[in-house]
Parts: sequence; C-alpha cells; structure tokens
Amino acid sequence: MLKQVQDSTTDEDLLKISEEMFNADINNAFNYIQVNLQGKTTPMSRNDEAPSSLLNVPEIVWNGPTIRPFVALFDNYHKNVIRPEFVTPNEETEQVTYINTILATGPIRTLMNFLVSKGLTQMNEYNEQVELLKKIWFTKYARHWTGLCKCSCAFENIFMAELKSDTVLGLHSWLFFAKRELDRKANYLGHIDKLDLSGKGLILKQHAVLSDTKDAPEVNMFVGTSPELETALYTLCFMARPDRPCKLRYNNVGFTIQTKTLKSDNVLLIDTAYPLW
Repeated sequence: MLKQVQDSTTDEDLLKISEEMFNADINNAFNYIQVNLQGKTTPMSRNDEAPSSLLNVPEIVWNGPTIRPFVALFDNYHKNVIRPEFVTPNEETEQVTYINTILATGPIRTLMNFLVSKGLTQMNEYNEQVELLKKIWFTKYARHWTGLCKCSCAFENIFMAELKSDTVLGLHSWLFFAKRELDRKANYLGHIDKLDLSGKGLILKQHAVLSDTKDAPEVNMFVGTSPELETALYTLCFMARPDRPCKLRYNNVGFTIQTKTLKSDNVLLIDTAYPLW
C-alpha cells in the first residue's frame, strides 16, 4: 500500500495537496493565540532569552472541536521511553473519538480522497480510514534500545514528548508545549528561527527545557495549526515520502516535512516527523 502511494505521487502532487489541506483547515487557531517569540538563542546556549512563556492560548482554543479530544490523549502516556504502557478501554475509546472527530474535517477528508485517487480504493470505506489512522498513530512499538518493551507510538513521540534519560524525544506539538508551560513543566529559552505561513501559523525552531533539567536544544513545531492538519500532513509524508524530505507548500511558502520510520512486527510505522524549511 505504501509503495503504491510512493510510486504514484509526484512532487507536484505534494505541493497541490498540501495547499488544499491548509485551505481546508477551518479549525486553525493562529488568530486566537499569542506567540511571544522574545529573544533569539542557539541550540548550544542554556541562557534564558525569554522571560515570558512562548504561548498564550485562550480557553476558546482549548475547547475547539478537534483540540479538546486531541488534548484528552495527553494523560494516556508516560514520558519515560522505557516504561511499559498498557492501553485501557477508556484510552482506546479516546483514540477512536479523536480519529472519528478528525475524519469529519477538511484536511483529513482531503487526505483520504487523495489516497483513493492513488488507487487505494479501500479508503472509500470509513472503517478502513479509521483503521489506517489508528495503525499509523497508535500502534505500540519498541525502539532498539528498549528491548522488547513496546513503550512508544507515533502519537506520543510527535505530538507529545518522551524522555530517554536526559534526552528529549519528539516535542513537535505547540498544543502539548503550551500545556507544559501552563503546568510550569516547560521553560522556553528563545527562538532559533521561524518561518511564517501566510497567516495560517508558523514553523518555529526553538530551544526549551522540560521538567527543569531535560534539555530540548533544537525543536521544530508548527504553531497555530490544527491537530487534524498536522495529522494529515504527517500521514501524507509518511505514506508518500517515508525517510525522505517531503516538500510541501502553502500560499507560495515552501517547507519540508521529514519523517523517520521503523519496523515493528514487520509493519512500517512512524518513528517521528517534524517540519523543516
């Protein structure tokens, strides 16, 4: 299935479909939030160039129709990458609720229609769409240093953060980062660089510290975009350009998504994914 999408998707296809996904992102929150970039920093500097929080997110955003079920998933995981995790019936319900919610949105509908156009006719079936997103985002897998412990999944790594000793893995979601700031478990040290996305958000490269001591020296994330748009873009690039730069565009602003994959039980899954430019 993945090879079929890779072989039939041109670079022009990716530019066109990413534009369509952004245009369909009606739950975009960028105009509602305040982004306090403050001072510039580098990956090497531990000086705090930003005395205030990076993000100010009002209640209307947290109550957004797709953000609310997205954030509900945050307490389902433990940040230690080698700690075993077991999915409870309630957590599985929350996963399906999130998937069902985003399947009704423009970016994910655009993704599914694109997959059908590339010959994946089974993606016309709702149950197949649910299973695809559930498999890609919530399948538990073991990384090579965790032995047999299936302690990670794509959602946890990309949209939250994991800790390997003092190393921060993931941390690519602005919503998760904003929650950490509210809980005083993230300290934004300053921005390294940014790319403006024509009023639909930005891509930010920043330096932060989690839980007082866990250094995240160079973290890339979208800011202001909806969970469904990010899920759609990362899924598209995983399927069409796995382990390769996936060149996208919105309103003539070009950027790239880099995915990294791994195999678990002979199934290819997302290890991580993040935006670059």
